[in-house]
Amino acid sequence: MAFRFNSEAILAASPTQLTVSFACFFICLQLVCNKVVENNCQAFDTQQKRRISLLPTSQIHAILACGLAIYGIYGPDGYVLAQDPVNGTTDISKLVMTFSTGYFLYDFWVISTFSPVDYKFLLHAIVCGICSWLTQAPFCQYYALRYLLFELSTPFLNMMHVSNLFEKAHTFKKIAKASFAISFVSCRILYGIPLCIDFCTFCWSRMGKVESAVGLYVLYFSIFASVSMTMLNVSWLWSNLPFRNKIKQV
Repeated sequence: MAFRFNSEAILAASPTQLTVSFACFFICLQLVCNKVVENNCQAFDTQQKRRISLLPTSQIHAILACGLAIYGIYGPDGYVLAQDPVNGTTDISKLVMTFSTGYFLYDFWVISTFSPVDYKFLLHAIVCGICSWLTQAPFCQYYALRYLLFELSTPFLNMMHVSNLFEKAHTFKKIAKASFAISFVSCRILYGIPLCIDFCTFCWSRMGKVESAVGLYVLYFSIFASVSMTMLNVSWLWSNLPFRNKIKQV
């Protein structure tokens, strides 16, 4: 018999309650990580300690969000979202979107409270947080779960950070760097750009069917968010190309 996600105790809560609960979970976990790192990593400087303390939260979110998203897409209730890409919702899609909205609220808190502020990451946290919140209407959870698969590159990014911070063997560093490069290009570029085109085309096709001004603003913002996040991923890729400096010199 096929397994079906069914947790009435959790899903009885409203999306707002779940979002706030998950945000509090990540913030509390971060405070614990900060304390542990501060007490056990005296050999590292402030920037390195910050990097280490952020690893557990991002890793937990990436693994759980991607796992739940894959289950939501390909699990027994995935057809519900496919039949209604705009308003379709399931228990698992509700859970994963509130989980990620809570994470992006936490992410905004982390980025905005650390100096200097990285504005690219701040923009990413704000846009992704608003988009995740909008999906709780429900709105386009069919596409939202697919966008969460971008996070498949995060565990490999963290592996690369670990190899750099803890001076792992050269071979491990090469494997970590190559794994992240492959996952980033695969998830965020080769998969992400076609997804962006498909989603923006879909939103544009809905323009004439929306009667309220709010609905139009949501569609316009959705297109802006998809395009801007795709451009941000392309920018990150370009800034890390090993031959970029050579191209500049030419």
